[in-house]
Amino acid sequence: MGDLKRDAWPQLPLPLEELRRAENRYFGGETRLYDLTRIGWVRRLLKRRWLQFVVTLPNLAIFFLALAGGFIGADGANRGPDQFGSAITWYLWFAAVAASMLFLGRLWCLICPFGGLGEWIQRRTPWKKKPKALGLDLNWPRRLANFGVLPSVAGFFLLTLWEEYQGVAGPGDPRYTSYLVIMIFASAILVYLIFDRRTYCHYLCPLTALIGVFTTPSVLSGFRARNRDVCLECEGKDCIRGNANGYGCPWLVYPGSNATNQGCGLCTECFKTCPNDNVGLYLQPPLTNVHSPGRRRMDLAIALAVLWGMVWYEQWNAFPWFSNPQGTGLDDVLNRITGWPHYPNLLDFVGLTFVVPLFFYLYVRVTTRLFPAVGDWRKAFMAQAYALIPLVGSDYLARQLPKFWDHIVRVPLSLTDPFGWNWRSFQRIPLWNFHILSNAGVVESQVVLTILGTGASLYAAWRIRDRDYPRERGAGAFLASACLVILLAGVYTAWMYIQMAGAE
Repeated sequence: MGDLKRDAWPQLPLPLEELRRAENRYFGGETRLYDLTRIGWVRRLLKRRWLQFVVTLPNLAIFFLALAGGFIGADGANRGPDQFGSAITWYLWFAAVAASMLFLGRLWCLICPFGGLGEWIQRRTPWKKKPKALGLDLNWPRRLANFGVLPSVAGFFLLTLWEEYQGVAGPGDPRYTSYLVIMIFASAILVYLIFDRRTYCHYLCPLTALIGVFTTPSVLSGFRARNRDVCLECEGKDCIRGNANGYGCPWLVYPGSNATNQGCGLCTECFKTCPNDNVGLYLQPPLTNVHSPGRRRMDLAIALAVLWGMVWYEQWNAFPWFSNPQGTGLDDVLNRITGWPHYPNLLDFVGLTFVVPLFFYLYVRVTTRLFPAVGDWRKAFMAQAYALIPLVGSDYLARQLPKFWDHIVRVPLSLTDPFGWNWRSFQRIPLWNFHILSNAGVVESQVVLTILGTGASLYAAWRIRDRDYPRERGAGAFLASACLVILLAGVYTAWMYIQMAGAE
């Protein structure tokens, strides 16, 4: 992700040779298409200290309104599933985040209310530069840093289990949506007051692994150096240390060696603080960071495999073999055996989720045994996991489409009665129940998206083979096996959506 080792920061500037070693370790061969900061008004806007506050504040207001709506208003039956907080969270927000991370990088992180509020409290100001932070300002322990985004994956897994158990995304009782929002706000603020910079966003946010993995196909490559030699010669390293114009990178990313969009939170601090005007905001061809990242990371590869299992679980649980009115499904039987009160049973939730990464791991081990010239299985595991990113990312977006197409019109209409006080005059007209697409149209959109994701993954696999294994004997067969897995996974995913018939 372009990080310089944190324990080296106090000793900056480093010797030129050491910086070159760090730069060579991280920098890849990505193609830069266009520097957005060459546009005058974009450049002037990104220099403004108030920018992130202005774009985050409306989002924060919406989340506070959603949070309050879960508790204010009538009780019981009048707390409908279409209360504003539930509607905007489950009909719009998840679909918007899934789409943005595939096409616009970490744009959500720029406007995220959780990170924004935590950072304002930590800095003791919403946008000004202050010399001392509020809190303990501790470094994230190196032993934990070695796990990368895996704590985030664990958090996302637990939140998904809780959401499934409570039926929050039904959407169910709005209070549970508010509980979820409170929990994320509280955990973010607590971590901000203990650790420095955006430690919470970098390592612990339940969405950071999801966004970090699926932002790689994006055309927005994030902030990075225009000329790496200028960064190597720079003595101050203000982009990571900060100066009077701004803070050191809150995301712990060094622009001089950054070669991937996975870690750049688009906060603009490096652009503001660079004394050499050597930082730009780049667009790049789609899929660049999938097939040609600066370096591949095992934590992101593992995260991809686990996230793949989680989204397939979300599809499997719609099938009769999983649960049915007769009580003969897997989940029904396990609940009777274990005494678990209702869906989902913990055993099948864990088992079905992790069976996917387990089989993926076994497949990689077998293929590297069959084609030993390919090299170490870890390298192959990361390469093939990265190739699958477009397919699995499109699957996550496709899974959100039924709620989006069926109920998106209810989001603005729910504002007529955000607290569930039965004010909604729009609820009595046909528009309230208007679906943008029929069930057949929903399925078609899911299948088309899956086909596009499958094609993108096949292209990425070919580029990865061409980049990583250009001369190895057996690399062609290795590529063929990878493409076969991608093709079968894509066909199976599309088949599941057809069978689900637009089920939410």
